[in-house]
Amino acid sequence: AGPKRAFLNRRVFGTWVLSAIWHGSVCWVLPIFSLSGAVNSDGKIVGFWLASQTSFTLAVETVTLKLLAHTMGYDLVTLGAPIFFLLLYFAVVFSLSSFLDSIQPELTSIMPEIFSSSACMVCLAVVPLIAVAPDVAALALLNDRSPSELDKCRGDLFRGKSLCEGVAG
Repeated sequence: AGPKRAFLNRRVFGTWVLSAIWHGSVCWVLPIFSLSGAVNSDGKIVGFWLASQTSFTLAVETVTLKLLAHTMGYDLVTLGAPIFFLLLYFAVVFSLSSFLDSIQPELTSIMPEIFSSSACMVCLAVVPLIAVAPDVAALALLNDRSPSELDKCRGDLFRGKSLCEGVAG
């Protein structure tokens, strides 16, 4: 399949580039317009830094959701690993944001600010779903219109039929 460019060709590459532009735009534009000018509990306007950190976190969440959408089968590893690394991301960013005063004072305690802001929490919950929705729709359409042999076999397995002959799973 490699020399025939069956899995990576201009159409596939172009689709992934357009998808990345969509994801990046959604993850940047929505927080910037909805959170710029946000005021924290002390009355300080945190705007840009709050929106930027939220945007980066949204990009991490979106990539995780896209990987899950492209996963063929779900089990403890395929669901557990992305969730583990997402939690690890939050732990690292939380720990780093507590002592960034000497590097970038505006980022000190930014993650607690994000998690205490209802607008940020809505962004963290809704924006990745908006970003990944076209991918899920395209995958469903592609799987319905022209499923691969592996997709057909996995569909048979899901419906309780016997293993497909000659198809790796």
